[in-house]
Amino acid sequence: MDVARCRQVFNHDEPDWIAFTAADAKWVSFTVDPRLVSTFGELGSIRCARFKTGTADGSAQLLEQRVCEWMNRAESLLHEWVVRAILQSEKRAARFRSLGRGWIFIQLSSNGVRHAGGKALDASEHRTRFKWWFEGVERMVRNRSAEFTTSINLPADEVDKWLYGYSLNSELVFAVRGFAPRSATMSRCKMNEGFCKGHVWSSTEQVYDEVRAPFLSEETREQMAIKHERERERRRAKKERQKVNKRTEKEREKEEREETERREASTAFDALLEELKLEEKETHLEAS
Repeated sequence: MDVARCRQVFNHDEPDWIAFTAADAKWVSFTVDPRLVSTFGELGSIRCARFKTGTADGSAQLLEQRVCEWMNRAESLLHEWVVRAILQSEKRAARFRSLGRGWIFIQLSSNGVRHAGGKALDASEHRTRFKWWFEGVERMVRNRSAEFTTSINLPADEVDKWLYGYSLNSELVFAVRGFAPRSATMSRCKMNEGFCKGHVWSSTEQVYDEVRAPFLSEETREQMAIKHERERERRRAKKERQKVNKRTEKEREKEEREETERREASTAFDALLEELKLEEKETHLEAS
């Protein structure tokens, strides 16, 4: 679904609650949730601990674990904020699902401060805001194919599983940028009935059943991706056949048109010839 059609889906909703391009997305301060301020405020102390830590006693491994736990908490809070925005009403949630397959991008940013107390600051240490937007799969494949294995940093054989190997009715795919340079952290988040307003998402029996179903296995995700690839190949082949048929039809119409023109020209020539013969006969009669 292209950007214009996505916007049309939410034409009667609150303006600016969702964006479909990075340029249109509005920056949101961490102050919208005190937990974001607190969690991202911990990063400075974690970095200080990293510089003081050795590796011989296993402290480095513990620090690595601490960093991973911190990133998981930070990501979860960002995911939760977006999900709460989607679950403002059953209509909004249903419209969001109608967008089809796609990713929710979250971009972290600093407040522009680069120095404090005469010391240069690490940009990732001073994150103070974020923005988010939705991009459909077709648009991503068209515009971001080169990024999947570079700046988004997915293994080549995993790309299709992230694009197509998930449940549209029970999972959301997030790509968060800003934790590290030139990379994105990818997550599939399964909707949960226990989440605040979780019932808003599960407004139909089909969605409810998929939400309650177990997590998809990697094998199932791969099968979904393969199935979609086959369907895509069938659609591509169908379009190609339609092009060939259209081209053949045009060629046939051209041949029929040319044949009609030849017949009309031949008929006109025969009529002219008869007219000349008649004039010649009349001339002979006058002469005699």
